[in-house]
Amino acid sequence: MKKRTKKKSINSVSVGISISLFIGVFAFFFSIFQVLDSNDIKYNAMAKLSQIEDLKIENEKLEIKVTKLKTSQNLKDSATNLNMVGVSDVRYVSLGGDSVVINR
Repeated sequence: MKKRTKKKSINSVSVGISISLFIGVFAFFFSIFQVLDSNDIKYNAMAKLSQIEDLKIENEKLEIKVTKLKTSQNLKDSATNLNMVGVSDVRYVSLGGDSVVINR
């Protein structure tokens, strides 16, 4: 009977070591996965922040362009390029509720 007890204790020790080894290997790979996943999240966050900054700069440039296009000088230049001329004396005629501009 002593031999069987030793065999059972050796088997239980070997099963315990196997389970401990499995848990250790699992924990090791899980921690590596966590670190890699964390780095991926940080990289994506940094890429998004960079993209946000680029869009802010582009937005500022577009706002400046809109402001330039809205200036009165630019409107005058555009009118001149379209062969439009200014009118000094404008008169409005009302015909049944609608107003019409005549140039004299």
